[in-house]
Amino acid sequence: MTLDPRDVPPGSPPPPYPVQSSSGPVGTTSTGLDPKLSGLLAYLFGAVSGILFLLAEKRHPEVRFHAAQSILLTVALVVLSVVLSILSNIPVLGWVFAILGGLIFMFGALIVWLFMMYKGYQLEHFKLPLIGDYAEKLAGKVV
Repeated sequence: MTLDPRDVPPGSPPPPYPVQSSSGPVGTTSTGLDPKLSGLLAYLFGAVSGILFLLAEKRHPEVRFHAAQSILLTVALVVLSVVLSILSNIPVLGWVFAILGGLIFMFGALIVWLFMMYKGYQLEHFKLPLIGDYAEKLAGKVV
């Protein structure tokens, strides 16, 4: 037996079985994938997978948040990479920026990317500094 959430009287305790709405069981995704897998996959291919999940996911707000944050993280990493690349062409100090861009930045970007894949799999609402608030707004706007 399934129950539409609108049929539950206000103030009554939640039912001991999963509630199903007209759009499917609560806690599932529009894509039919496990929400944890969807959260991880939103980061896997950067902005591409982020855009796909943001457009495809209509039900699960945490998957939408991670998809939006994946898009913004990819854009931020590309912009920082371009800035470091430009700065590496400065005479004399260019080698410092080349080392920063070539080694430290790329290693740091990999660590952040893997960490966010883990947080996406845990469905933890972990907001990255500077872009997390924008990701929440983006996830709420695109439907």
